[in-house]
Amino acid sequence: MATAKALLRLLQLCDSSLPIGAYSHSWAMETWTQREQLKNATDVENAIGTLLRLSISPKEGAALRFAYEYAGADNSENFQSLNTLLSATNWAQEIQTASLSLGERLKVLAQKLGWVRELPPGPVHHCAAFGWLSAKLSIDLKDAVAAYLSTSVSSYTSACIKLVPLGHTDGQKIISNLAGVVESEAEAICLSTEPRISSFAPMQEWASFEHERLYSRLFQS
Repeated sequence: MATAKALLRLLQLCDSSLPIGAYSHSWAMETWTQREQLKNATDVENAIGTLLRLSISPKEGAALRFAYEYAGADNSENFQSLNTLLSATNWAQEIQTASLSLGERLKVLAQKLGWVRELPPGPVHHCAAFGWLSAKLSIDLKDAVAAYLSTSVSSYTSACIKLVPLGHTDGQKIISNLAGVVESEAEAICLSTEPRISSFAPMQEWASFEHERLYSRLFQS
């Protein structure tokens, strides 16, 4: 029963209808689409797969693991330091604002749902909030990391379905094709004896800055 309850909470955390505003962000995919760098499903899959390996997994996935471990030890000081580090690494303003706004809304929602009494004070990024809550809800670490990475892939893909545009079947194929990468990245994060946070996505950061100057925009980032 405890396992089933944890699974249900994890499914709810990953639900696209969770009212935290994730649907309003394209994470710079809108810039790439308008610059005609994403023209079809193959382009989108290659872009998301690259970001998954070089940025989403080594930065957000690794941060999720740290947050999970800090929650297990009730170490709020290290959790706050983790969020400070994430703010320092998200130097593109739109990406940082998006990450913090999603984290804050998830934090407030979790309290309203009675999942936790409170999270440590201070700004909190989405991946860190996800990791802290996963530990408090007794969700397995590997399941939490894999679910977060998969949700990120789905979110990026959903934006591209609207922007490129793509058919919904094409979107599901992209998510399915990247499932193996999600699994291997999640396993690597959880098995690492020396986990660290890293990211290399300069073109996404450039696209985030460019997004602020686009003539028309459907997404906040």
